[in-house]
This record gives sequence, structure tokens and C-alpha cells, in this order.
Amino acid sequence: MLVILLGCSDSTPDPSTTSSVQLPTGSWILVDGAPTVSGHPTSLVFVYDNGEAIRGSAPCNDYGSEVDIDTSTMSVTGISSTAEDCGGTQGAAETAYLRVLGEIATWRYVQGSLELSGPSGTLIFEPAQ
Repeated sequence: MLVILLGCSDSTPDPSTTSSVQLPTGSWILVDGAPTVSGHPTSLVFVYDNGEAIRGSAPCNDYGSEVDIDTSTMSVTGISSTAEDCGGTQGAAETAYLRVLGEIATWRYVQGSLELSGPSGTLIFEPAQ
């Protein structure tokens, strides 16, 4: 004997309990939220090898950091960077970017872009080509 049970539910799944959110991967280029310097694109790369991390290029130096990320929150800890001495526009742009990045609290996708937000501002990235 074969019994088939069918059921219907009028409830919508609670998005906070679903794990269908794809964590950011790959390379991203900053398009808004911090000053940029022509010829020195600011980039962000997510790395999920031995733990969660980010790395990239700021307006003057390369940087890296550990990151704690889940489906909507993100915290960046221990940003380190190369030691090139940068002044003027490049130095100011780098300082502003790393300050905002170091205070990121949430992330989300917005129309194909990646938005990272925190108390110091919002950084908007587009996928690198």
C-alpha cells in the first residue's frame, strides 16, 4: 500500500531563520562611501580558506584583516597594512577608508552591489571585472 501525504501551509518562512543568503565572495571595487584616488582603485577580497578574512588595496597600501561574518552582520578586526608612507590625498583617502572599514557592523547586497555599513558610514562596492 502506498500512502501519499500532501500538506499546504499559508505561512511564509521567516527570513531570519533561513540560510539561503550567499556570503560575499571574490573581488570587489569601492565605488562610494570613502574618497578614492584616480589610478589607485580601492579593492576588497573575501577569503574563506583557514578562517574568514578580507584583504585588498587601499588608496596607498595593501591591507588585510580577520572578519567575522554571517548572513547580515560583519565585524572587521585587526586591520594590518603594508608600510608605504603616503601623504596628501592618498593618505587622507586611505585613512578615511580604513576607519569606516574597521567599524563595519552589517552587510547586504543592493542591486548587484555590496553594501557594508557601520557607525562611521557605508561603503559600496561593485564586483571587480
